[in-house]
Amino acid sequence: ETPFVFRKRAVRGQTSWYVQDTFPILENLTVNAGLRFDHTAVLVSDSQFSPRVGAVYFIPQTKTALRGSYNRLFMTPQVENLLFSSSEEARQLSPFITPEGKGGAEVRPEKQHAFEVGFAQDIGNLFQLDTAYWWRFVQNYADPNVFFGTTVIFPNSVAGGEAEGLDLRVDVPERKGWSGYFSYSNSQVFQV
Repeated sequence: ETPFVFRKRAVRGQTSWYVQDTFPILENLTVNAGLRFDHTAVLVSDSQFSPRVGAVYFIPQTKTALRGSYNRLFMTPQVENLLFSSSEEARQLSPFITPEGKGGAEVRPEKQHAFEVGFAQDIGNLFQLDTAYWWRFVQNYADPNVFFGTTVIFPNSVAGGEAEGLDLRVDVPERKGWSGYFSYSNSQVFQV
């Protein structure tokens, strides 16, 4: 009797640029550094400079590579159904609606600080061990909702959170056309 009808149109833009280079600092120390800038005006206007730096130190005597990195990320929301997900009309359908008629919020870009430390170690000619510990601090986690198990998504975001994990991989080099690997990951994610 009272169908929900939604129709809107918007034409907006976004801009990005970056510079990045890899260079040796010392004989066995290599650095990759860069700077990225993103600006979006897709519904919500926001900008961010994102520095990124990674370094690896190789110890030739033991065939060990030690590495670390920092990355600041900026991800704009997916555009599919973004007008609807960010609309006042959709907020009225929110299960989180308050007595004042407010529910949900604008879908903002995800901002993230990402850190990682790790090492790779050759064990003779038998295998290579590679391990990494990583952690993230995130504001506006991108969390698209899938519509009843279809491929239709509605952009959404979670206010904030933290994540950390450990990744381990053992690679066996190729011998007579065969190779293999074993991997293990363990992570924890906390969101608000």
